[in-house]
Amino acid sequence: MRNGTRSGSRVRTVTVCGALLLAAGTLALAGVPREAGERMRGGWAVGPLAAGPAHLSTAVSPAPAPVPAVAPSLVRVAWPVVTARLAARTAAGVDDGAKESVRAALAEAAAGKREALKLSGAEREQALLDVTARYAAIAEDPGNAAAGRAEAAFRAADLLRAARHLDEAAVMYARATELGAEAEGGAEFAARGLLECAHLKRRAHDVAGALTLYAAVRERFPDEKRSAAHAVTWLGKLQLQSDQHEQGMATLLGFRERFPEYPTEAVRNADLVALDQLDAGDEAGARRTVEQIQQAMKELVEQGGKQGEAVGKALAAMRVTEQLASY
Repeated sequence: MRNGTRSGSRVRTVTVCGALLLAAGTLALAGVPREAGERMRGGWAVGPLAAGPAHLSTAVSPAPAPVPAVAPSLVRVAWPVVTARLAARTAAGVDDGAKESVRAALAEAAAGKREALKLSGAEREQALLDVTARYAAIAEDPGNAAAGRAEAAFRAADLLRAARHLDEAAVMYARATELGAEAEGGAEFAARGLLECAHLKRRAHDVAGALTLYAAVRERFPDEKRSAAHAVTWLGKLQLQSDQHEQGMATLLGFRERFPEYPTEAVRNADLVALDQLDAGDEAGARRTVEQIQQAMKELVEQGGKQGEAVGKALAAMRVTEQLASY
């Protein structure tokens, strides 16, 4: 790899990602139950970006073509990690030691990532793909606790996304959602996986798909406050941007009561609404929105402290205030 050409490195990188899917089983990584082949648990369709209701088209792009088998000499992924763990522990099932075991495996993979980040060039790229394969192996090992498997799938997806393998990343984010959604302690990475699927949709300019998935995060994981709050904010932003102004205003202005633990974000959301109102020529509505959020946050600002200070700064930084001053 060190002496390979740039194009050769790119081909090998894609090859390793393809082999990664083959190693753990393409259907398993995509979250397709082998006996059904079409749906996730709860009726959620699968695909490169499978996280929405089956009747909605939510794929960011068509499913990748089947990847041909690769000669072992071209792939430096640690296959014993991928295969031995799957074979050695499948029969054991998940017991009380499964959580400790998966935590140790995740810690090992995280340590490998830290070491990989110290490298550069092709060596760094290959080392990170090796770590991705480790995470994928953890995710697809049925002997591991489901919550740990969900985290592993999410970590693998993050690495794939960073490497610009977006279809593969979408599959693994969706897998994190499937694995963690019903598992004890798995909701955090299930919600985060679905949120990242929504972000991928948005970045691919699939507004309808992104709106569907942001709403799904809010509906499916209301107790995962940070992920749900991010989803609601982005849902409201996209609604405004796609001329769904009434819905966007309701979403963003409803944020404060829905997520009182994030007052600073509530101020920023009110700012977005007021800017939208002003852009539509509704100066009175914009001023009313500003006054309402200022009044709602008055007590919190007066209490001071770190949060009160942050909210005060957010109020002072509202972009609409400067624009209203020019009217």
